[in-house]
Amino acid sequence: MYPDGVLLILSQGSVDAPKNHVGFLLDLDVIWESTEPIARDEALTKAGDLRAREREAFETIITDKARELFDAG
Repeated sequence: MYPDGVLLILSQGSVDAPKNHVGFLLDLDVIWESTEPIARDEALTKAGDLRAREREAFETIITDKARELFDAG
């Protein structure tokens, strides 16, 4: 949990993959709850913040080799 109450949940596991390959599942959930309604602009700002945190966590978790595989496309 982040100091401001945002929660990051990481789930991981293996999945079926073709022969001579490895299948891996990585799921990141970034959760923020408000006890009160918020304005649309505030919600959009918060969504952007949550997305940035998810990207930062993802980049921290993966290796340079994984980045090479993802960027191979």
